[in-house]
Amino acid sequence: MAQDHRNAETDGRVAADMDAADRARRLFLAKLSHDIRTPLNGVLGMAQAMAADELTEAQRARLETLRRSGEALLVILNDVVGVSNVEPAIAEVSPPAASSDRPLRILAAEDNAVNQVVLRALLEQAGIEPFIVDDGAAAVDAWQAGAWDVILMDVQMPIMDGPSATRAIRAAERTSGRRRTPIVALTAGAMAHQVAEYAAAGMDGFIAKPIRVEALFSGLEAALELAEAGVAA
Repeated sequence: MAQDHRNAETDGRVAADMDAADRARRLFLAKLSHDIRTPLNGVLGMAQAMAADELTEAQRARLETLRRSGEALLVILNDVVGVSNVEPAIAEVSPPAASSDRPLRILAAEDNAVNQVVLRALLEQAGIEPFIVDDGAAAVDAWQAGAWDVILMDVQMPIMDGPSATRAIRAAERTSGRRRTPIVALTAGAMAHQVAEYAAAGMDGFIAKPIRVEALFSGLEAALELAEAGVAA
């Protein structure tokens, strides 16, 4: 009996150690993925923005080399951290528009200066002028002060992170009866368990960094359709 008890204790310690090791591994891979995806967003995002400009043949060829090299690095990263390299098929999409003639009202929370430049460049080329704040607390304040069609929410931010800001907005909506504003995660945290956490916080969609302009537009379009249907994802 005593031996059985000792064996059970040993098995319990081994299981606990394995769980701790698995959590440490997931945290390490999540940080690695985030920290590499963030600068890649600057490289690949601006490559897409520049591709819409008038370029000479030589400039376009150099830009394509830059883009393909960045994409190759992203494939390697995804292999290392266990994120699928198979991108969903996205048909060519037009920039989303509000239901009336007014401009689309997009609130974006993003603390990284380079990522702000990338997001603004991609949206402005589509005729959309986003209102960008630096942290989740500022996003909550901006949401309270105005009416927005969509909120693009980064996750890792100072003062208040994206999931906390989302929960605060959802709680305020329930209290006030205000119409639900679609919130889409726009983040370098792209692992499956992270995406599940964003949904649990009340986010309605997910767009990974590095940003692909087609995924950005389709994600915004899906959020607008969700708002029109009046349904929470």
